[in-house]
Amino acid sequence: MLHILFLILKIIGIILLILLGITLVLVGVVLFVPIRYRIKTETTNGMKGLRTEGKATWLLHLISAHITYQDEKWDWHVRVGWKKFRASTEDEETCDEETCDEDMTSQVKEPSNEEDNTGKEAGTNKKQDSDKGAIENRGKKSEKKENWFQKIKCTFQEICDKIKNIKEYLMDETHIQAFLRLKKEITFFVKKIKPDVIKGYLRIGLEDPYNTGRVLAILSVLYPFYGEHFQVYPNFEQEILEGDVFFKGRIHLMHLLLALGRIYFDKDVKTAYKHYKTIKG
Repeated sequence: MLHILFLILKIIGIILLILLGITLVLVGVVLFVPIRYRIKTETTNGMKGLRTEGKATWLLHLISAHITYQDEKWDWHVRVGWKKFRASTEDEETCDEETCDEDMTSQVKEPSNEEDNTGKEAGTNKKQDSDKGAIENRGKKSEKKENWFQKIKCTFQEICDKIKNIKEYLMDETHIQAFLRLKKEITFFVKKIKPDVIKGYLRIGLEDPYNTGRVLAILSVLYPFYGEHFQVYPNFEQEILEGDVFFKGRIHLMHLLLALGRIYFDKDVKTAYKHYKTIKG
């Protein structure tokens, strides 16, 4: 009897170990197998001629997504295993102007004599009600004038209190450390998901040369991000937008989990969040 019981427990243990192993393998696949993405954007005629194509795949194309933007229209499809999901391209049926006018004309009914009499009586009653309402409104206007300044004073005081609380919140040392933690983790994750390859060119010129210079300054700051394989050609004489950009990279969910975990278990972040809920409430 005990032998049979031990055999049953042994089988149950083996099954549990197998299930645990499968679970660990699946978790490892989800966390460590990267999502690969690539995006290509090109235009020769400003935003009207913009064409964008993006693709993301995971686990040897077991799951893939494809999206395109061309002629100011979006199109996409997703494939999970052997099942495909596509964007609906069917246009909704609309009626012609003549047909719509005929339908609306047929729905209009001519008023009868009874409706006319009822309308006259209703008009008389409305006039009497309006006279009474005017008398009541005169009495209320004086009260509204007295309360108007008081409401403005209270509103202004509430705004001042909010600004004071926000200022104290931002200057608190614990909250500063929480913001630094958030900044550090966001920077960590952005570095991990940034494209491995960025190449192409951008020729840009805006209507105002000053705005062109501002855009060029922003792109110059981002130079460490895109590197020497992406060229920018500013044009200060004419309005133009032309370019061809290609980049690809990988995203590991493990990096996202690490960043979120460090944020969640940080004591300063928890304290700052509790104080934020108090101020908001």
